[in-house]
Amino acid sequence: MPRNRGRILLRRIVQGLVLVGFLATFFWLTPPRPSTSQLNVEPIHPWAPVFLLCLIDPLASLAAFLASRSASIWILVPVAVVASSLVFPRVFCSHVCPLGTLIDVVGLAGARRSGTSFPRLRFIKFALLAAVVVVSALGLGVAGFVTPMPMLTRACREAAGLYEVSAILATPWLWVLGVILLLCLIRERFWCNVLCPSGALLSLVSRFSLFKRVRTDACTSCKRCANACDFDAIRTDDFTTTTDCTYCGECARVCPVDAIEYRTSLKPVPVRPGRRDFIAGTCVSAGLLATGLPLGLRKSEARLRPPGALPGDDFLARCIRCGLCAEACPGPAIHLATLSAGIAAYGTPYVNPLVAGCSPSCNNCGRVCPTGAIQHNPLRVKNRIILGTACYRQDLCRPYGGDDTCPRYCEQVCTAAGHNAIVGGIEPRVDPNKCVGCGLCVKACIEGNAAEGIHFPTGAIAVTPKLVQTRMDPAVRK
Repeated sequence: MPRNRGRILLRRIVQGLVLVGFLATFFWLTPPRPSTSQLNVEPIHPWAPVFLLCLIDPLASLAAFLASRSASIWILVPVAVVASSLVFPRVFCSHVCPLGTLIDVVGLAGARRSGTSFPRLRFIKFALLAAVVVVSALGLGVAGFVTPMPMLTRACREAAGLYEVSAILATPWLWVLGVILLLCLIRERFWCNVLCPSGALLSLVSRFSLFKRVRTDACTSCKRCANACDFDAIRTDDFTTTTDCTYCGECARVCPVDAIEYRTSLKPVPVRPGRRDFIAGTCVSAGLLATGLPLGLRKSEARLRPPGALPGDDFLARCIRCGLCAEACPGPAIHLATLSAGIAAYGTPYVNPLVAGCSPSCNNCGRVCPTGAIQHNPLRVKNRIILGTACYRQDLCRPYGGDDTCPRYCEQVCTAAGHNAIVGGIEPRVDPNKCVGCGLCVKACIEGNAAEGIHFPTGAIAVTPKLVQTRMDPAVRK
């Protein structure tokens, strides 16, 4: 028994360290330092492994690489997480996953409900897994909507920006996290057992794990192990293990006769799929696909993407909608698309120059992107990447209206940023061979004129996204 208690203590220590590391990385290391100028901002901590926050989610990352039909060296991270289940069954779920740790913490507030289990609903997570695999194979990067790590980062981002109680109505993912945590008061690990598709993936792999839970002949069938298992991984008829075992050790801790051991075994865990579960799962997957595919396949409007973003549909496929780029962006210039952009583009980042432009001293977005949807480039390369092209709105621009008193805020900031894309004169114009579409001129125009009491809510200069242009990329133009 002392050995079993030591196993539980070690698990709690690992869970605590991972959760603290997750929260510290997100809330302390991710946000950029505040700056009074958009031209010179201090980036996030250069050694912060922020991209690991979502990259360790096995399903979200692998689905993104599958959807984009490409991979990078970082695919080894989710592959390693999956491979760990070939040694210790679902050890990621019980020891590493920060969402699972939060569920355990909240679950302490509720009384354990022995026997309150939902084995018949377990097919839902496998149905979600099947739907994610199908849509990813079709090139739709929407796995981040149902996988734990991207969901948790989006909820944390909304919590970080929650300064007023009234703003809680505009935090949908924080509400989703709240529902997930409240469900654990009905049954411990309800999310993990019934809904989590990442856990379903690891369950399938764990069938072939090296270490397995074994019930010895000393078992008295007291049912304590089955009641203590938060993951519903012990059959109540013969007390053997299912593929949902997470190597947590709770069953061994409560066993009064030490009838539970963890041994190496090459024999796969037997699976007993029910016909009803299979039919129900197939119907759920088909329903999700029939509902989501027509919406997801719709083409979304062109957006001003962050510098280094993959082109077009490749970006939509690789992005897992975690929001880390928006969290790390000073200004912030990067915002996340709402449902008005369509299901396919929902949650993807775009640059909104009406709020802020892309700073020439920052490349945070590429450094924190977990899947490479936004490529990381040094500043000298990043500042040459074309996002779009600025153009003047002659109906609003003061010099075009004959006002020669305009201080030319747009030209000032463009020159200070080193782009020198605005040519002066009686009527200023944009040199399309130099403009990168950073949007600094838009924000400078709005703020500068507002200080003079002249309000241009949309600015007297606009940026046309690269997707609707035909001019040469900086990689080609030397």
